[in-house]
Amino acid sequence: MDIYVMDMATRAARRVFEGSGYREAVAFFPDGRSLLVADATHAMNDQDLYRLDLESGAREALLPHEGRARYAANRMKKDGSGFFSITDQGREFLSVAFRSASDGTLNWIIERDGQDIEAVALAPDQNRLAYVANDRGWNRIFVREIAGGAEFEVEGFPAGSIGSVAWLPDGSGLVFPLDGSTSSPDIWHFDVASKQVKRLTDASKAGLDPAGFVEPTVASTKSFDGLEVPFFVYRPRGKAPEGGYPAVVVVHGGPEAQWTPIFRADLQFFLSQGIMVIAPNVRGSTGYGRSYHHLDDKHLRMDSVADLKAVRLWLREQSDVNDDRVAVYGRSYGGFMVLAALTEQPELWKVGIEFYGIANFLTLLQTTGPWRRYLRAVEYGDPVADRENLIRFSPIHKLDRIRVPLFIAQGFDDPRVPPGESEMIYSVLRGLGRPVEYLRIPHEGHGFARIENRRTVFGGMARFLREHL
Repeated sequence: MDIYVMDMATRAARRVFEGSGYREAVAFFPDGRSLLVADATHAMNDQDLYRLDLESGAREALLPHEGRARYAANRMKKDGSGFFSITDQGREFLSVAFRSASDGTLNWIIERDGQDIEAVALAPDQNRLAYVANDRGWNRIFVREIAGGAEFEVEGFPAGSIGSVAWLPDGSGLVFPLDGSTSSPDIWHFDVASKQVKRLTDASKAGLDPAGFVEPTVASTKSFDGLEVPFFVYRPRGKAPEGGYPAVVVVHGGPEAQWTPIFRADLQFFLSQGIMVIAPNVRGSTGYGRSYHHLDDKHLRMDSVADLKAVRLWLREQSDVNDDRVAVYGRSYGGFMVLAALTEQPELWKVGIEFYGIANFLTLLQTTGPWRRYLRAVEYGDPVADRENLIRFSPIHKLDRIRVPLFIAQGFDDPRVPPGESEMIYSVLRGLGRPVEYLRIPHEGHGFARIENRRTVFGGMARFLREHL
């Protein structure tokens, strides 16, 4: 990825850096003569920060480090004295630090015990920080005085996920997006003087009453090695039917991601039909510290599949769940987890649903977008050095173990998980005479953006569940 700078008046652009790998232009330094650049050439969760001189093209490493480190939401001081950064350099959790321009030191400003800080904003007066903390998947906002450290929490809005926070130009308040299980994504405003919050937008609820939506609770269970695996539990409203609720276990993608309680129309549909939903954060998920994050790297891949089994066995112990009616559902890497569950634990599942899932790690690494190839190899394994492991992990070699109906959907312009992965799964299962349904969606990428295609895919999934779960 190359870096360009554009003159806003003339729209003339010039390339200031050319190179392979993944990088981002983060911010201009106050003098306007250089850029702060985050380079993730090594891995998506291992970055280097550079000062890029816009005239000479020279790069200066700003925070050399051993081991992996992430840097995000870098915010410059106007006086050029340094910048704030969310980082886990030398830490278990993401925290806020200040990098001094005078001596290059990193001073820790905000750390929260057992919680990542996921967003930060520097006030126009340069004296306050607003930041977003991750509390078991839900987000909380705090405002802190930089000098004295006094802080207060912003309250009065629904529980949910907050991806960013920004100050108003006059410093009188904050605006932030809020996306919750029972509230559709909207923009909210917080007034510092009155400590009041209000919703600025009102996204369409498609005529549905939000009072019928379900907020999850958090539970956990021990996996095969004693590791505690957290998951969200969404129980339908009303009494469980005779024999218990059917259930869908939804696995997030990534795997470098975390299931958070955002608004998901598909989940709320399941719940409206009397289907319980379980959403685990198996090892390898973010939000639970650096160590947990790396517990599924390379040769440890199948340990996360074992975590999924532990969550499924927890469901077996619930008196209000029908153990004979449990589905597994995921997209992208979550689609791999579906295929792995159906091949490694075929006796535990009634049906499977996977969108653009990984069937074969070797072919994925050969056909995914060039900029992703190396970054994915860092997570999954090198196609040469780790070839045997990649073969062992790939569900394509075990599809004869799948005995239950499987629903597949794939965008045919997907650059991340190309359609060949889904084509292989469908062809093999059809050849084996197994029950499989496949929706090929033209002109869609890694997901389904067009409303007519969403109706096709999610309508098809709803019908599939009615018929098989």
